Amino acid sequence: MIATLTGIFGVEHLTLAEDVVQKAIPNLKSLESYYLFHAVMGDLELQLNHLPITAAHFQRALQLVEMPPERKFLEKRLQACE
Repeated sequence: MIATLTGIFGVEHLTLAEDVVQKAIPNLKSLESYYLFHAVMGDLELQLNHLPITAAHFQRALQLVEMPPERKFLEKRLQACE
């Protein structure tokens, strides 16, 4: 779905990824406890060069994730924000 949104709107036309996702997913709060939600949001914000927002999403994903390979991947993504 995220790929569809960015394909339709183009990342360069987005000002804040969460605004677009909020419109597409009315009950966005229900996804707050899933690490993948924050990982995807972080990636979208990174494409928009919103580094503080990106870092916050990756940090939240790291708080939620339990699997070591995913933790390692997210740690690398977070380092890219620094």
